[in-house]
Amino acid sequence: MRVIRCTAALVVLTLLLGLHWSLLQTIAWTRMFLTYSQSAPFSVALRMTFDGRHPCNLCVVVREGKAMEQRQHSPATEIREILECDVPASTPLLLPPPVNPPPPHIASFIPARRDAPPKPRPRSESAA
Repeated sequence: MRVIRCTAALVVLTLLLGLHWSLLQTIAWTRMFLTYSQSAPFSVALRMTFDGRHPCNLCVVVREGKAMEQRQHSPATEIREILECDVPASTPLLLPPPVNPPPPHIASFIPARRDAPPKPRPRSESAA
């Protein structure tokens, strides 16, 4: 059961942070590089993969998905907007007075000792 909860939490966190687009883009680049490297040298295949002029279908889907997310409010940005409540600078910040004043120093309640501490009782001679 713990594995299922951890996996679900990881999936939700991945989606909230937008890491699914990075994962899909990495898969697309890998597939593109493997395809291009079959017909072109390594350096040319690498350049064609990352130049942006030869996108594959998955690259187009990732680009459109990212653009759509930026147009919409994602849950992460809504939560961020709720947590970051902006108070205008012209608004004075008034704090209420403390409910209870702090207690006075505890030493003022303890009377000072005037007598000497008690001496130990004498031991009986039978105990020795």
